[in-house]
Amino acid sequence: MKTSIGIDYHKRYSVACVMNEAGTILAEERIDHAFPERFAELIGKHTPAQVAFEATMNWGWLHEILEAIAGIERIVMANPLHVRLIAAAQVKTDKVDARKLANSPFSEPSPHIPDRATRMRKEVLRQRTFWVRERTKVRNRIHRLLGRQHGLAMPQVSDLFGKKGKAALNKLVLAAPDDLLLRQQLEMLDCLERHIRELDEKIALEGKGDEAVGRLSSIPGIGPILGNVIATEIDGIERFGLSEQLSAYAGLIPTTSSSGDKTYHGRLVSGCNKWLRWALVEAAWVAVGCDAYWRPLSPSSPLAREEGQHSDHDHRAADVSDHLLRASREASLSGAPVESECPRLLSSKTDGARRISGDAGVLGQSREPGI
Repeated sequence: MKTSIGIDYHKRYSVACVMNEAGTILAEERIDHAFPERFAELIGKHTPAQVAFEATMNWGWLHEILEAIAGIERIVMANPLHVRLIAAAQVKTDKVDARKLANSPFSEPSPHIPDRATRMRKEVLRQRTFWVRERTKVRNRIHRLLGRQHGLAMPQVSDLFGKKGKAALNKLVLAAPDDLLLRQQLEMLDCLERHIRELDEKIALEGKGDEAVGRLSSIPGIGPILGNVIATEIDGIERFGLSEQLSAYAGLIPTTSSSGDKTYHGRLVSGCNKWLRWALVEAAWVAVGCDAYWRPLSPSSPLAREEGQHSDHDHRAADVSDHLLRASREASLSGAPVESECPRLLSSKTDGARRISGDAGVLGQSREPGI
């Protein structure tokens, strides 16, 4: 008889509940994470089994332990939103949560569980994003520090943190305590840039043989870093049968409220892959600023002003992001060059923008084939 096991996973311990097919509790145990072998000892007594746990921080640690246990036929990572609805009760304890997990989520579709290599690749990319954001904060603090100086003469350079700008910053002598603050900020900046370079080398090496990254990097607005992020977060374009499913996963569709003959489209959906949406929005801003094909879709373009949407920057950026995502999907599925899926220039930029955007103010609307 197959058993169902629910594990309420915490930072330092977990609570497991074992049930048979009739719903009878066979065992309950609190397992300290200092002794992970206890998972195998408990589950080994009740195989064959199916195991469910809730998606939470560092869930990969538990998944790797469960993968190595013989006799587990299925591992389900329960959607926290669904579990919250199921377990919404006046009495809520670790044991109750474990029982709910053992009793309910196996009928629900399990969220995608990437393999360990993909999870580690995501961690590298997210670490780089973290360092870049910290570097931006430090640079802003340096700009603020320089801005409060009187009579400060700095060389006219296009990039204050380029070679010439950094040389000038290192030679500056300021009054206390700004001199100390500037030295510390420059040291922190050098440290962050060194970390970013190290990760860039690792990312380039890992993405070198990835065909998906190569195709994505040829799309306007998507470079090697964003190409790696998008490919890794999607983790197999074949998982999505329809482009609309991929758009929903990326969070590029609006919330919708419809009653009677009134329909309202609101903000973008919140339950999505936030890293994938971030990468696509970043790529969209680059594309509309640098590529002639996408430039008519810019929030400041004549087409946007004509449609009365020049002030709705977020929705325009999300709309361009959705086009980029659909172009990425078509190119990945066909294996063809991106240029064949996304024509570079049409006879009229404005007509081309209308053709690919439809009504740019309504997200999630069907697009032209190939986009």
